[in-house]
Amino acid sequence: MGNLKSILAKKILIIDEQSIIGLELQKKLEQSGYKVVRANSFDQSHSNIKPDLVISDTAPSTSSCLYLFKKALVGKSLPIICTNSQCIDRLLSVKELIIIANYLKPFDTQEILNSVNEYFKLTSKA
Repeated sequence: MGNLKSILAKKILIIDEQSIIGLELQKKLEQSGYKVVRANSFDQSHSNIKPDLVISDTAPSTSSCLYLFKKALVGKSLPIICTNSQCIDRLLSVKELIIIANYLKPFDTQEILNSVNEYFKLTSKA
């Protein structure tokens, strides 16, 4: 039970330009016990959030934003689930990111929740 508790205490950052989809996903994750923070863009997602995982449908809008994002990750790795093909293309250049899944819209929020749960279960055993 302690293992499950540590999995559910994880913080997830959702970066989603479409607030309805982001809200639906946030609700699903929070009902499952995760802490969720939302932003409309990478520009709004501040480095002080320190998420355990990112779910994003958008990529950094400028190279300076991408640079700041890379700088915030120095010495760390961050798992990300992309929900947009442009997101994955742009983020492949950030070696600190671990892209664990890629979904294209429309997607089932339950599938994303399953990926999140599976990722945290696997990493908690390591």
